[in-house]
Amino acid sequence: MKTYQEMSKEELTQELTALKAEYEKIKGMGLALDMSRGKPSKAQLDLSNGMMDVLNSGSDMMCAAGVDCRNYGIMDGIPEARHLLADMSEVPEKNILIDNSFETLLNEERENFIFHGGVEHE
Repeated sequence: MKTYQEMSKEELTQELTALKAEYEKIKGMGLALDMSRGKPSKAQLDLSNGMMDVLNSGSDMMCAAGVDCRNYGIMDGIPEARHLLADMSEVPEKNILIDNSFETLLNEERENFIFHGGVEHE
């Protein structure tokens, strides 16, 4: 299938018409879908109760770099978290970048789709 960038104006118009028709068909089904992530059961949530007790108001929240981890952290990520992920991913720590914003990831994916026609899947 061609990417949108490869399509002619006529092909894009046809695609838009087809997508609008499909959207109206799905909308007409009257579905009430919850598109949020999966909801774990109480038993699954209870598995993490012990972790909730590790930190309290008296806990030291400073990382090795001297930054209070309750705040937004450091531009390229908290060093301890970078070290852990580098070890788990088997890549050099300098290649690990931890952003504190999930929205940044969403924006990058949206830009990839807009400027590069999405991601090809095998």
